[in-house]
Amino acid sequence: MDVDINAIRAKHEGPVAAAKAELKVKLDHLETWADANPEVFGNKRSLEMMHGTIGWRKGNPSVKQLRGHTVAETIKTLAEKAKQFIRTVLEIDREAILAAHSTDMFKDDTLKTYGLQVTQDETFYIDPKLENQDA
Repeated sequence: MDVDINAIRAKHEGPVAAAKAELKVKLDHLETWADANPEVFGNKRSLEMMHGTIGWRKGNPSVKQLRGHTVAETIKTLAEKAKQFIRTVLEIDREAILAAHSTDMFKDDTLKTYGLQVTQDETFYIDPKLENQDA
């Protein structure tokens, strides 16, 4: 059975890889167009099109170090001024900072004094409408 499965995989590996590469090029073109034409999206983060929906999805919030600030400096400052955001192993408690940030207890201006910022990445996506394949 393994021999048969490997033979089928080998037979279709090339065409599948070529299709994936072609799809990646097309997705990259579509993302470039979307980045260059934000006015088409209006106030929305997505755009409904004939064959699917395109847009950006927000990732989970994360705490990142600001440029020019070392982790050691941030730990020292937090230990002196906001110990509740320091773990006993002397690492930044990013989850506690995110929780406090989401409830307005620890906002961006305060984070900057510790050499931190809260960021949220965006990921471009496309949701095809599979029921309209013949259009």
